[in-house]
Amino acid sequence: MISFPVFLNTLNDDTLDPQVRVGVLTTAVRFILYLPSSNDREWFQNLLPAMLRALTDAVRNDAAQNMLNLFIELAKKEPRFFRRQLVDVVSDMFEIAEDKSVKEKTKHLAVEFVLTLVEAKKKASGMMKKLPFFTNRCFAMILKLLLDIEDEPSWYSTDTEHEYAGETENYAFGEKCLERFSAALGGKTIASIAMEQLEAYFDSPEWEKRHAALRAFYQIAEGSWKVMIKYLEKIVYAVLHSCQDPHPRVRWAAMIAIKQLSIDFYWEWQEKYHSQVVPVIVAAMDDFPRMQIDAACALRQFFDPTMLETLVPYLDQILNKLLVLLQNDDQMVQKAAIEALIDIAEFSNEHFKNFYDFVMPDLKSILINANDKSNYKLRSIALQCISNVGLAVGKEKFRVDLEKVMEVLKSLQESDTNIHILKACHSICKCIGKEFLPYMSTVMPPLIEYAQLEIDKDLDDECYDSIHEVKLGDGRIRITRPDLLDGKSTACNVLVLFAQTLQEAFYPWISQAASILIPLLNFSMDYDVRENAIPAMSCLLCSAKLSEEKGIAQDGIQLNFKQLSEEIILALGEALYSEPETETCTIILSELNKCLKVVDILITLIETFKDAFLPFHEELSSDLMPMRGKDETTGERTQRIRIFNAFMEHCDEVAQKYHSLYLPFLLDASNDDNPDVRQAAFCGLGLCAQYGEALSRINVVIRHSKALEPDNVTAYDSAVSALGCICQFHLEDIDSVQIIPAWLNCLPIKDDMNKAKTVLDQLCSMVERSDRELLGPNYLHLPKVISVFTEVLCAGDDVVTEETAKAFQGNNTTSHLGISTSIAIASAGDGIGIHFIT
Repeated sequence: MISFPVFLNTLNDDTLDPQVRVGVLTTAVRFILYLPSSNDREWFQNLLPAMLRALTDAVRNDAAQNMLNLFIELAKKEPRFFRRQLVDVVSDMFEIAEDKSVKEKTKHLAVEFVLTLVEAKKKASGMMKKLPFFTNRCFAMILKLLLDIEDEPSWYSTDTEHEYAGETENYAFGEKCLERFSAALGGKTIASIAMEQLEAYFDSPEWEKRHAALRAFYQIAEGSWKVMIKYLEKIVYAVLHSCQDPHPRVRWAAMIAIKQLSIDFYWEWQEKYHSQVVPVIVAAMDDFPRMQIDAACALRQFFDPTMLETLVPYLDQILNKLLVLLQNDDQMVQKAAIEALIDIAEFSNEHFKNFYDFVMPDLKSILINANDKSNYKLRSIALQCISNVGLAVGKEKFRVDLEKVMEVLKSLQESDTNIHILKACHSICKCIGKEFLPYMSTVMPPLIEYAQLEIDKDLDDECYDSIHEVKLGDGRIRITRPDLLDGKSTACNVLVLFAQTLQEAFYPWISQAASILIPLLNFSMDYDVRENAIPAMSCLLCSAKLSEEKGIAQDGIQLNFKQLSEEIILALGEALYSEPETETCTIILSELNKCLKVVDILITLIETFKDAFLPFHEELSSDLMPMRGKDETTGERTQRIRIFNAFMEHCDEVAQKYHSLYLPFLLDASNDDNPDVRQAAFCGLGLCAQYGEALSRINVVIRHSKALEPDNVTAYDSAVSALGCICQFHLEDIDSVQIIPAWLNCLPIKDDMNKAKTVLDQLCSMVERSDRELLGPNYLHLPKVISVFTEVLCAGDDVVTEETAKAFQGNNTTSHLGISTSIAIASAGDGIGIHFIT
């Protein structure tokens, strides 16, 4: 094999200064990485023993760290370079990592090199798993790092600055390595080995080992839960038993493990073990303050909102403990208790009514009495909690405290606004509905400001914990990037709810809200902000449309609905084009569909493109199919009918396929209390008459004593038109002796000119085909037919279609009457002349 004598001799020369050998090693690694193919790099395999020797010779020198960084660089880019001598390479790294006389930084780099090879799955798949006993030894080596922890007294305080007190750099490095190691190898490889080694740690008399075992569970559970679940029984026993450990830090680690298990095994954890876990968490609320905080947090994590029946039996004992914590002198303990109450109230809903009078006094005490500046955030969280409790119990129960709560909310907003206050506004509005309107002038200005908060462009967008100084109100606040983005997202969510709840009463704020929310459709820094801005579009349009229909204009505010709708639909289209997240694209499409319904564009597209629009029907059908949800407004129901009517009229294939499914819905809608719904339904029944019948409902409408009153006449005209369709297409299937006279007696219709033209066309069509049922026995109905033609034609050509006029002018209609008397129509200037000819 060809060697590189200069590299080889220099790397093996232990008499040289270590920095010289570092320089040669650097050159060698660069040269190896520069080679164009793996075959070329194979020729330099014989350099590897010399490279390792240079490293081990310098292991107690700072030069070793430079050399290890070169090894790590080579492992990242060309991990397969080490495969032929992998056993020796890994063995040397383990020896460095476990040598107590070696500097900590050097040992960490040796572990980092091994982990780099483990994580190189794409370039060297399965290479490390083939090493004998590698997984066992590496896991044990990393686990030992977690033993480097001290029982630091400051850790027992609740100050966040002491949260990691006692944890050394070695310990922190070990936790990160354990998480990476588990994720890289996967549960199938690591689970059984981990369980075997951790069991020995749990049984150790050293609290550091028992603590390490629990922390190891926490780190590896997420990446291995699918395999670890078969050990769940053992894990539950070990964790719950550790909650009784004599050492506080072990008990605390057990509580943290309970939180993680609630995430990773949530269904099995809740369903099977709630009777064991909940009492342990509740008991932990009597422990030292830091433990109380994390027990309250574990409680929030344990209960799933979809499993209410699991929570209810424990409500009494849980709330008793949380109220004790509310009275604690430690503000951090109080905060944790309130946050737990927020979730408990949200999950339990109406079950919380029995506890309202029990819980509310302590919450109001914090809200009203803890009014110095240092308690501002605590009061904000208490306000959010009270609003959640109010939402859970309903506005009638909450009403007694509402005025005082809103007073405090206003005072808190005057000094500052935070996400807890925004969420409180959301819950209170959701609770009391349109009764929230009087408070809008108070809550909207700071809400708008929060929605407009901007990320500081001078800071690195990728810096998760960056602190941003932004203008809010009359001053400036310092806020972390996550809190800022969460605040913008929540503000969007609140604006959506306000528009949904207040409907046309939201009119004064529509333009302002639109100017903020529309640009956020393309807010690239956070998809949560985008997703919370999207649903606002249809809500704003609905509010604007309702306000326009009801003629609402307050304080001279003018709103151009057409312009707003065009702006929103265009913005949604642009957002769809630029959106990188597939799931968000789906949300945009759904919202675009809702907006199209609101502004009738969908109907226009159907009328314009007719059968060419058919490919889009299947995509929209789930939104158009007959349904009457509890939350569907009469406007939404009317619009759904109108859209389907457009499909029925202009797309024959849709009409053939769906008329039988849609007819029962139309029949139900034809009896609706709302005249707009009835009118749309009878239009649909007229279209469906070509495919089915709906006589009984039509009969009810046309015979109603108040059928021709202003509120009902539009539905009446549609019903007459629908009956005409049935007569035109299904005479053989109906009792014409009864139906034809009933229909003719309704003619002509005079309110809806479009319907009047349709009905006249129907009548002409039936005359032209010489329907005996229409004329009746011995031409019984002929006088009525002639009377209708006479009355309509004398009314002018506004109600005569071009086709009908041509038919009369050519005597096509009159010639089919089959009697000696006929009607001749002659154009006379701009009018129409009528002559009877014998």
